[in-house]
Parts: sequence; structure tokens; C-alpha cells
Amino acid sequence: MDVETAGKIISSMFPDLRHAAITPIAEGGDHDTFDVNGSFIFKFPRTEDTAARQRIERIILEKIRSTLPILVPEFVYVGQPCELFPYPFTGQRKIKGISGEKRRPDAAQLPYIAKTAAQFLSALHSYSSPDFDVTVPEIRLDSPASMVNRVMKYKEWLSRALEPNERMKRYIHGCVRLPEPADRPSVLCHADLKGEHMIVNEQGANIEAVIDWTDIGIADPIVDFYGFVIWLGVPFVKQMLDHYDRPVDGDFLYRVIFYSRCTTLIHLGERLAGESDAPFDLLMAQLRRAFTE
Repeated sequence: MDVETAGKIISSMFPDLRHAAITPIAEGGDHDTFDVNGSFIFKFPRTEDTAARQRIERIILEKIRSTLPILVPEFVYVGQPCELFPYPFTGQRKIKGISGEKRRPDAAQLPYIAKTAAQFLSALHSYSSPDFDVTVPEIRLDSPASMVNRVMKYKEWLSRALEPNERMKRYIHGCVRLPEPADRPSVLCHADLKGEHMIVNEQGANIEAVIDWTDIGIADPIVDFYGFVIWLGVPFVKQMLDHYDRPVDGDFLYRVIFYSRCTTLIHLGERLAGESDAPFDLLMAQLRRAFTE
């Protein structure tokens, strides 16, 4: 969608924004995204499925926002389908701060951030599917054996590109211990946590907000933890678990590490094989964090 079309839709539906300054935001993904007056972020879904997920995101966040210790998007405008656009869309209040991937916290700041992040996940993971008046998608993780097989699919690509250490070689050649199955129920998860979706303050000393919730679903809570692994590493997640108040089983941390490592290797393998256009430098950085003890 171009700026002119976005402007026509927004001004016709919301008269208070009739003379708004509109700037495109190059996020890619499933939405066309625009900054409006420097105060709001409008997201126009590109498909019917994305529009459905955006609706689920909005309904759930409106219910749980007040219970979370970190800011999440607040939907100020909800647009309906019109002649120029076939799907509902939203305008959320713009959150001040910097992407966590662009402003990485210093080591001295990590203990406080780990506690804040753990309190956030403790609150989020206290919810289950029956808590909502909308059907929440269920997210099923691939089995550990399937994850290893997916890594091995890219064995030649990864071996040539990485000069892998012994720890990486065990994953690439399928010689790694498979974690035990989860011993707890699935819960509400963001399901796409990573540095890009964390908004930190100018000093990188605190997480101000968590954004981009359209992948929200009911899942094994490890899916949110391994997002923190690829952002700040395994030691950071160990600090988080000291403050996480939901039940975990004995193999929980190993499952987090296992899935973070398999996932980063798979994503890098897809990029090397030409199956993805994800930023190579970012994939390499996430891989290093996942394999740092």
C-alpha cells in the first residue's frame, strides 16, 4: 500500500486524522505499516489470515494489558473494511524507545532486565485458552527429532559457512541429546519474542514494551524463553529462571537451549540455501548467542 492510499483510508474513516502526516515504516512481513503524526502506528494486514490474527491480538491484549508489568500495544483506532481496503486494520499508540536489537543492554544492566522479563513472562504465562472470548491458536512445536532432522538438511551449507565448534557439530550431525517431553500444560505465549520486538529505553537499561503480537497463541512456554536466548544469550535466561514463578520441570532449561540452537541453525541454513532473505548478520548474531554458554 502506498502513502496516498493509506492517507485516503485513514482520513475518510477517522476525521481527527484528516490532515495527518503519514510516513511508511519499512517493516516488511504481513502488514503495510505507517507512522501517523509521530503518535500512532497503523498496520494494514496483507491477507485475510493476518487480519484474523490481528483481531485475536487486539482482543487478547485489551484483556491482559493491565495485568502485565511491561507495556504492550494499545489500539486507539480500529478501522473497518472499505472500498479501498478489504480487511479490518488498527492504529495503535506509538511507544517511545529503541529496538532491543539496536540498543543492546550492558552486562551490568542484565540482572535487572532478567528480573523484569521473568515477571513479564510469569504474568503472561498465567493465562490459558479458556480465559478468552476468542479462539486462540494452538502452536505445536516440532518434535526434537524433527528439529534435528531439519538442521541436518542443511549440514553441508552450515559446515562450509560456519567452521563450527564441537558444540555446533553435535547439532549439525545429529549427535545431540534429545530433550524430555514437556511436563506442564501449554499457556498463552507471545510466540515471536526476540530483540526486534523488545522496546528498550535510550540507555538500554530496561524493557519499556513488547510489540508485534500477531503470532500470539497457546504453546509450550519455552517458545518465549528461547526468544530471549537469541537476544541476550543462555546465561541471561538462567538469570530469568531465578525469578520466573510458573512451574518448570527438570529438563526445561535444556529444552529452551535445544530449540533455540536448532531454530537458529535452521534459519541460517535456509538463508544459505537461498530459501530465505532474512538478514545474514542478524542470523549469525542470534546463532552466536544461542551457542554461548
